Amino acid sequence: MKEQYSLLSPEKVYLNLNLAGVGSRFAAVFIDGIFQGLLVLFFAYAITPAGGAGMNIINAEGPSTWWGIVIILIIYFVLFYFF
Repeated sequence: MKEQYSLLSPEKVYLNLNLAGVGSRFAAVFIDGIFQGLLVLFFAYAITPAGGAGMNIINAEGPSTWWGIVIILIIYFVLFYFF
């Protein structure tokens, strides 16, 4: 497999790009996953009542707890599927 990719831009400039290997791609996905997980934990802690003390999904009572869960799931979806 080629290690480099070359292309000619519309401005007639040759671009030589190095292709990423399996190891560097895995490391990038791993590091991104750590940052995304930390962001989800931060938002979960910030949104739930008393900093997570009210986050009991099994015995959740009241609409505020459920809205917190919904917001956390939306943030999780956006972070993991769009970033």
